[in-house]
Amino acid sequence: MAGRSPTVRHGRVDGAVRTTRHRPVAVLVACLCLAATDCGENGRPAGARQERPGPPGGEPDGVVLRYMIWGKENEVRELRAALDGFERANPDVSVELIHVTGFYQVKLTTMLAGGVAPDVFMVHAAMFPALAERELLLPLDEFVARDPDVDLGAFFPEVVRACRYRTARTEELVLYQLPVSFGTTLVFYNKDLFDAAGVPYPEDDWTWEDFLEKAKRLTVRDEKGRALRFGSLNVGRWLTPFMFMWQNGGEVFDEEGGLVIGKNEFLEKNAEALRYCADLEVTHRVQPTASVTESLPSNPFEAGRVAMFMTGTWHLNQMRGFEGFRWDLAPPPRRRRRATLHFGGSPVICRRTEHPEEAWRLLKFFVSDEWQRYTTENARGTAAKIAIEKEYGRRIPGIPAEVRLELVSGVLPWARPIPLGIEISEIMEQRIAPLVEKVMMGDADAREEMQALQREADLACPYCSTMR
Repeated sequence: MAGRSPTVRHGRVDGAVRTTRHRPVAVLVACLCLAATDCGENGRPAGARQERPGPPGGEPDGVVLRYMIWGKENEVRELRAALDGFERANPDVSVELIHVTGFYQVKLTTMLAGGVAPDVFMVHAAMFPALAERELLLPLDEFVARDPDVDLGAFFPEVVRACRYRTARTEELVLYQLPVSFGTTLVFYNKDLFDAAGVPYPEDDWTWEDFLEKAKRLTVRDEKGRALRFGSLNVGRWLTPFMFMWQNGGEVFDEEGGLVIGKNEFLEKNAEALRYCADLEVTHRVQPTASVTESLPSNPFEAGRVAMFMTGTWHLNQMRGFEGFRWDLAPPPRRRRRATLHFGGSPVICRRTEHPEEAWRLLKFFVSDEWQRYTTENARGTAAKIAIEKEYGRRIPGIPAEVRLELVSGVLPWARPIPLGIEISEIMEQRIAPLVEKVMMGDADAREEMQALQREADLACPYCSTMR
């Protein structure tokens, strides 16, 4: 193997992310290279400490933490109110919220590159690898080891695993996030439409065939063939096929992060899954195409224009207080095995912050029983703490008592995060997403496209094929 060119491949070990080798990637990572030596604030280098202003003529009386987030205005107001409670409990710390309303990742990257990063900031799964690889995140293992208030055994293990990452520089998986909350992909369905059409409700072990049969019976067209109502709608147009490929026994990346979408052992399973997704739109027409979706109301499920809505459990927040019809939840249908998507976003600490201890206290606040109850009761996410989820996650105010909220965590044993890694993200966005879109529109053959992408990947890294 001597003399081979360096590459990076990312994968998972027991659900956590793994990295084995490294090479330069993408503009995002290039920008982050500029930030790898500094995370400062207000234009100062990271060593410049910012204190909370004291009274005129007096001495500063505490630390100001800068915390950057995304979210809707009402969510920010609620967060600000909760942080007021944190400040009362921690009178030596105040939190300055930086609310980014658009292009969050661009803003964060720019701030990191410019040396003006916040002390604490939210990240989602796709942002995680590049930040960890460039050593911009503060590891949390030592904090957890010496803090009796944080017991990771009290949280869902699947969510804890997703908070760890192994970079090219580390032998072990490193904890960079605390398990604050999570979501999974489920099927929201309109019980009134099912009853009117005489269609049985989904069962927990329903199959692709069951899903298609129900979608056909629930789709309604006028005399000209125009859809008045669709049987189903999926959110995450090019991510949902991952879930279907997994359900069919396929894989897109192997455990080392190598592309295997067109490898012989997975090709037919992957192609069949993507054809199934495409046929829902092109052949059976029980699901709107991308262009038709744009013409639907902004909330097509609530508007009664779709009977089944496969989406993330973040949609529970939108359903709070909804009284337009009776509805419930079901797990995604299965094929050869069960699979669904698991996702989340949590705050991290900038590695160069001058206030690591104060920042740790802020992160601890988000795994406190107080915050876990709040985020669950307000459907901002499901509490990652098992006891809180069982006590509060199954009776959310504004959600009908009969809705099966226990499914949010019930599907975790077979839920899988979106594959992570710097190059994986590039391949997914630049190659797999266009491939999926071409097949979904009926413009390409799934098997041929997957084979072509696999050949290209193998030619770019010929020794990778011999290693698998």
